[in-house]
Amino acid sequence: MTPTDTPERVYRRTYQLLRPHRGTLALAAILGILGTAAALAQPLAIGEVVAAVEAQQALMWPLLVLFVLFTLDAGIGALHVYLVGRVGTGVVLDSRLRLVDRLLRAPLKVHLDNRQGDLFTRAVADTSLLRTALAQGLSTLFVSALMITGTAVIMVAIDPLLAGLVAGCLLVSGAASGYVARLLRLATVRLRARVSEFGDACQRALGNVQTIKLSRGESREATRLGDRARAAYRDGLRVAVINATLYPAMNVGVQASFGVVFIVGGARLSTGSLTLPEFSAFLLYLFYLLTPVISGLQALAMVQQGMASVGRIGSVLDIEPEEEPPARASEADTARTAQPTHTPGERPTAASPPAPATPAAPVTTVNGAAPALSLHRVTFGYQPDQPVLDQVSFDLGPTGLVALVGPSGSGKTTVLGLCTRLWNPQSGQIRIQGRDAQELPLSQLRHQVAYVEQAAPVLDGSIRENLCYAAPEASNEAIDHVLDRLNLRTWVEQLPAGLDTPVGEAGTAISGGQRQRIAIARMLLCEPPVLLLDEAGSQLDATSERAMHHAIREESRHRLVVVVAHRLASVVDAHRILVLDEGHISAQGTHSQLARTNPTYQHIVRTHLDGDPAQTIPPDRTRAGQGG
Repeated sequence: MTPTDTPERVYRRTYQLLRPHRGTLALAAILGILGTAAALAQPLAIGEVVAAVEAQQALMWPLLVLFVLFTLDAGIGALHVYLVGRVGTGVVLDSRLRLVDRLLRAPLKVHLDNRQGDLFTRAVADTSLLRTALAQGLSTLFVSALMITGTAVIMVAIDPLLAGLVAGCLLVSGAASGYVARLLRLATVRLRARVSEFGDACQRALGNVQTIKLSRGESREATRLGDRARAAYRDGLRVAVINATLYPAMNVGVQASFGVVFIVGGARLSTGSLTLPEFSAFLLYLFYLLTPVISGLQALAMVQQGMASVGRIGSVLDIEPEEEPPARASEADTARTAQPTHTPGERPTAASPPAPATPAAPVTTVNGAAPALSLHRVTFGYQPDQPVLDQVSFDLGPTGLVALVGPSGSGKTTVLGLCTRLWNPQSGQIRIQGRDAQELPLSQLRHQVAYVEQAAPVLDGSIRENLCYAAPEASNEAIDHVLDRLNLRTWVEQLPAGLDTPVGEAGTAISGGQRQRIAIARMLLCEPPVLLLDEAGSQLDATSERAMHHAIREESRHRLVVVVAHRLASVVDAHRILVLDEGHISAQGTHSQLARTNPTYQHIVRTHLDGDPAQTIPPDRTRAGQGG
């Protein structure tokens, strides 16, 4: 996501960010107008005080008017600053809420194609910049513009010729300042990108600090981080240099204005076309013009830097979320399908699914019942012209243990990702209990198809929070039941805080095998009809692995369990084995059938499943397979 927005698009996005707060901004604008009027009236009130002194008149009323103007200016200014600060804080909150929601709902490809540190920087640092850069900057620009306009009107009323000359000088320097401000925005975009790269490098290093220490890579990582920091430093200096030229660009115009006023005004004084009081008043307002010009320039710099952040934030907000298909079933059908037909702790039953929504794939049955999971001529590739899966078809379930085996890179994990719509097939159809997966709302689909990833990640929090993460309403009885099913109860009861024991950041306080069992238990609490396991027992010891396999076999009596297998122990008891090779299902059957008849499976056993050919494949068949 590179910020390539045009200024017009950035302005529209800025308006969209500020639009929810337009009421508060309108009130702040009104206060700005009133405050400007009070400020512009102060020199006139001071003039009345001076005139009263010269005329030896009573000073009470002129001083009272001046006091009221000062008080109004201060009070209105304070309320104006509060309202602007409130808008800025609200813009930051709204932006962060929208960014977080969009990132969480973005397709998986977005997260794989972008550095996590960069996304983090956009959600935290770039949104923080909006408070001062947009809300305060735009407000200051508005008030400064009012002050400049009001002062200019009064100066024109005093002497149009001198006012025109001053306006010409300021317009020339203003054009130069606008060009510098544009350069500042572009430089800030580059700086924000460098800061994101540094944040990403920090996240990479700190998130893998144990590996870095064991690999003696501290110095290399320090050099890497230093390079990123120095790159950000260089771009930061460039921003500072451009920002430093912004004030002189306008200051030249201001100084030229004074020179022109003194020269031309002096000449007009000598000819009598301009009186001394008029000349003095004009000079006073010219001095009065300096403050809004300087503050306006500073605000312009802030706004330009904020525009850079708006562009970076907008590129995230433009991400299309994962599609939620339109509901085609009635509310009753949807509710009946979305909710489990059993209470937590009970085993799911294979209910008859509704009729398929599309006739694209033929209706099939497995042992007289509708399959829980079907793929029909599914083709998919992470790059459109490089398919990982090509015309893959199978029907599984409604219960049983199915092992998916194949060489590394053959697409096993891709199949699981397609079944849960982490990816969408380029062609073909996937059905869940007879319904097209594309027609199911994602929440409903992922309730019916539970996926335990190979890394089996857990979230920072307690064991209970991790167990209930996919089923937050699970009862204590359901939790106890799933602990028993996965032989976790004894381990949990030995912990000091039981289920409330923290797992540590990314599960660092517990072992890899315990993380895997917690991840499986988390999905079993949903009681899904289909359970996908991406080698979920790879980090278990031999005893725990045997217990896990027993638990999985028990679960397969009540639901379809599909296991991506990397160990022979995971496949020998499978009711069915699918051999995936070069993007195709090359064979399927039981272990004994495939071990005797299929050379591809024999090769996979020997090279990928840690199998002993002498024990798993009869010697005569092995030789025959090698010879063929």
